[in-house]
Amino acid sequence: MACLSQIQVQRESSSKWGPPNLHAAHRRRPRLTPTEISPLLFEALSHVRRFDEVRVWSRTREHAERFAREHKALATDAESAVRGADVIVTVTNSLEPILKGAWLKRGALVNAVGSPRPTWRELDDDAMANLLVVDSREAALKESGDVILSKATIYAEAGEIFDRSKPAKAGETTVFKSLGLAIEDVAAARLVYEAARK
Repeated sequence: MACLSQIQVQRESSSKWGPPNLHAAHRRRPRLTPTEISPLLFEALSHVRRFDEVRVWSRTREHAERFAREHKALATDAESAVRGADVIVTVTNSLEPILKGAWLKRGALVNAVGSPRPTWRELDDDAMANLLVVDSREAALKESGDVILSKATIYAEAGEIFDRSKPAKAGETTVFKSLGLAIEDVAAARLVYEAARK
């Protein structure tokens, strides 16, 4: 049975988190909240894998319940959302780890796409001790609190696995920490542009 778990945490107030630290190239880009990103990630993952069960947790119960209603998912607590899941997606602005490595089943894939600051964490040290793949070593070592504070060893960049210079390790519990790359924004913009021209 394939199971997807999503963890989302919405910022409660910008003043609590301080001003955004965005690169100049990204200042004009609209920012999506975790609540807005979660459905997009769910839709994207649904194109590459069929899930028999989807579970979601959010610090804001109403957000989890809305996602559950809209996507035929189960809103539950964080640990129950993760235990036994094949794929886990974390979309948070968390300062402290929410996902615990002890909750992960062997062979699970964690897509950690939130908490993109050097002092913020989504995953605890036990989760980060798994096979770690990043979109960019340079960015992860400068911007990801999960990587920096856990002192996790980066196994590969995603591109190294795609071009087969590093083998994919099937059956290993894998954490993919994504901070986003400018080339991804360019590719997305091109797709939108081409769709608008049709």
